[in-house]
Amino acid sequence: MAAVWAFALSEQTWLFALLFLAWAAYDIATGQSSFVQRVTRRDQPGTYWLVVLTWVVQSVLWLAYPG
Repeated sequence: MAAVWAFALSEQTWLFALLFLAWAAYDIATGQSSFVQRVTRRDQPGTYWLVVLTWVVQSVLWLAYPG
């Protein structure tokens, strides 16, 4: 939690991009994602991949357009 506060206060969006990429990698490794509710790759593949791709696209956009 301290890292998230440090990222927000420093206004360094690339740090958030790395955090979200790590989140996406963890979701892919575990086969489930938990944001509002738990979504699994096996039970809800469309929703699962939509969530994971959202994290990846958001991270790439933050890295490409940091300000």
